[in-house]
Amino acid sequence: MGISHKKPAGQNQGHRKQNVLVLADARPAVPTPPQGLLKAARDRWYGFWASQVARAVDLDSDLPRLRRWIAATDEYDRVARTVKRARLVKGSMGQPVLNPLIQYLAQLEGQVARAETEFGMTPMARLRLGIQLAELKQRQEREPDRGGDEERRRRLLGG
Repeated sequence: MGISHKKPAGQNQGHRKQNVLVLADARPAVPTPPQGLLKAARDRWYGFWASQVARAVDLDSDLPRLRRWIAATDEYDRVARTVKRARLVKGSMGQPVLNPLIQYLAQLEGQVARAETEFGMTPMARLRLGIQLAELKQRQEREPDRGGDEERRRRLLGG
């Protein structure tokens, strides 16, 4: 049998620093969305820019990736409409087969999901990026403790 070299949980020392993404004080100006988007994609674009995570965006370096993200979500919506109308299509021998666009939808879903993770568009992605912690620390510095907040802070910070 092997010997475990792990320390008991209470004796671990924090040699790894937790990454915290510090958010800008204000959201950046909303860039114009790409031309030709469906209404749902335009709404998604403006929704992103209205969110707290938009404060972490560097327009110079991140905007091209965000434009690809919104184009992929728009394409997904368009293809999903087609697939919904015709989930089964005729195969080469006239037999019913799954619409080959379903595979394309899966590829688009992967592109969209990666971008959503990169830009903190899900609760887990925000946690991984440390956005929640940064917001909490900023609020903590600005606001005095109001009974009960200290306990909630400790639970959120895991301490």
